[in-house]
Amino acid sequence: MKIIKLSLISFVLYLSLIIGFYLGEDSLGAASSDYYSLSEVTEKFKNNFLFTLLNYDTLGRRQSPLFNILYSLFFDYGDLFSRLLFLHIYLLIPLYFYKCLKIKYKNVTKDYLRLFAGIILLFPTFRSYSIWPDPHLLGTLFFIISIFHYLKTTVDNKPFKNLLLNTFFFIINYKTGFEFSSALTRKIYIFCISMNY
Repeated sequence: MKIIKLSLISFVLYLSLIIGFYLGEDSLGAASSDYYSLSEVTEKFKNNFLFTLLNYDTLGRRQSPLFNILYSLFFDYGDLFSRLLFLHIYLLIPLYFYKCLKIKYKNVTKDYLRLFAGIILLFPTFRSYSIWPDPHLLGTLFFIISIFHYLKTTVDNKPFKNLLLNTFFFIINYKTGFEFSSALTRKIYIFCISMNY
């Protein structure tokens, strides 16, 4: 019975995100306008990749071109498909958060950890940037995957492999996010590592 309730809650949270997508929800108020300004840059990457990459600094963008490059790969499939695809890619954030919680809190019931991780689907920032794709969540995804691999080094018999993956995803996170958030990301990362000692 408890599993059915948890599955129902998870489904309702996911359904609310899909309904928000259909209705064009923007609880932050500016995620859609950010998305459309990013789409202009993405279209430039699609039309003339090398020229746009070499002249990226003249476009006035503060973040790495990685998001625009990834997004341009799906630009031909249409706006709706691309946005829906990234919404589902960003659903990996609560999944990896759950995996991190499962490693860190072994004595807590998995059902509670799933529910706690699912609450991310209610956050306005997550909802808005999932519905209107943005580099913020891509950086967050790489960051949480980095933390996951760090935590795996403490329990796995292959710590070197996980340490390499941790470093790889952290570097991608660092290069994906905004310049002004990189100092904050470093502080959060150091805090998370210090929690294990």
